[in-house]
Amino acid sequence: MKKATLITMLLSAAVAVQASDYDYLTFLKADGTSQSMTANGLVITFEDGHLVAKNGSEQTTFILADMSRMYFTAEASATVVGDVNGDGSINVGDIMAIINQMADPTARPVSGGISAGSSADVNGDGSINVGDIMAVINIMASASQQ
Repeated sequence: MKKATLITMLLSAAVAVQASDYDYLTFLKADGTSQSMTANGLVITFEDGHLVAKNGSEQTTFILADMSRMYFTAEASATVVGDVNGDGSINVGDIMAIINQMADPTARPVSGGISAGSSADVNGDGSINVGDIMAVINIMASASQQ
């Protein structure tokens, strides 16, 4: 209970300081997926190990254990781990985007509004390398088995 109260207090302070500067609050889950909600009028509560975010008729519930972080952004985002080039599919194009990023780390190719440079760290180890290529291959293999 103390942890939930502390999180609520910290979140309230963050909302008061930053919400006026940004239009969206983005929720990042541990698996790398993210979802944004309009910050204006957003109400966040904690219930039974869940974060419940409500904004008018829109409501989203997250399991707290699955949450990585929350941050304010100027633009809404929704990402899928492995979709490096942002085309909506996980395929060889995502592997090519990682290879291109490895070949030229200063390049930030954009396709579908998502920067390949920021999403190319698929395995989340903090660097863009062959491990990210293997992570995309594993995601593709898992998807083909379903």
